[in-house]
Amino acid sequence: MPESNRITIKNIARQRFSVLREGEPVGTATLYDNPLHARHSYLRLALSEYDGTVAAELFDLLAKAAGKPLQMMLPSDDTELAAFLTAGGFILKRRCFETEAGREDLLPEALALPLPAISVCRTGETEYRECCMLLYDYYRAAHEAVSPLTADYRSFCEKLPETALFCAADGRIVHAAFIEANELAYIASAEPLNVRPFACAAAEYLFREHRRIFFECDDCDAAAMALRSLFRHDEESFDTYVR
Repeated sequence: MPESNRITIKNIARQRFSVLREGEPVGTATLYDNPLHARHSYLRLALSEYDGTVAAELFDLLAKAAGKPLQMMLPSDDTELAAFLTAGGFILKRRCFETEAGREDLLPEALALPLPAISVCRTGETEYRECCMLLYDYYRAAHEAVSPLTADYRSFCEKLPETALFCAADGRIVHAAFIEANELAYIASAEPLNVRPFACAAAEYLFREHRRIFFECDDCDAAAMALRSLFRHDEESFDTYVR
């Protein structure tokens, strides 16, 4: 069989493909969409082998089927799959850290920060809308080079928690954080270099009612990484690859 025909894909359901090597099935590939980031097609792989010599051939076929760039997230410690993606032309674009922490995990320098006064707002309030606008603009800029935000403002805000914390100065909101139960779901800032005291104040706010809090931090997001820098952490991380 000619080398160019070593790998083929067969559509077996909507956006789900059987992957065949020299006519024999070796697993499946599934494409799916994210309405917030619609410029890329998201990929799941379940293969019996990850042979880098055929990776580019497989991803060429899947990219043609998708009609747009491919994106895949995987645990950072999955070195076999990472090597397969890299062999096929994927580039590591982002690392996401999932952190669960208690107040006892705050670093000494975090505990020494002078904390600003923070305010609380909720859906329907003017300050909440201003927090949403700040987050939308901040999030779009932070993720542009990785996976551009394509959702409009209204669609984006529909998915946000109903409560936000914020700091304001000179009549404008400078920092904002959206919270739900014990999760600090999003943090945004007009001044990311100065966000650490606010991030610590937001964490302390959650610690009033929760022994442990949870947050995710993308390494392309300066405000989120400032939050992460406040804590000792033993965390899981996930890598995003794009081709």
